[in-house]
Amino acid sequence: MYVVRLGGNGITYQNAKPCSECTKFLKKFFPGKIVYISDTGCAREKVSALESNHLSFYQRKLLGLNTSSSSDDDDDDDDQGDDND
Repeated sequence: MYVVRLGGNGITYQNAKPCSECTKFLKKFFPGKIVYISDTGCAREKVSALESNHLSFYQRKLLGLNTSSSSDDDDDDDDQGDDND
């Protein structure tokens, strides 16, 4: 599986590592490998080894957490790369 996320300008790539809920879903239903854009480039790993504690913009919004975004309205990733998953 390949996961790519484009920035608001439609040209640049942004971190596309699956959020915690997507990671749970993938582990349950997709036993293969995943390739995604990370903060440091392209990453490839087995879904079974994938770890993420990132909450998407909408997950944070539903939980009443900080949803301020400096880039776009879809999903802010300012904390996604910090967990080194």
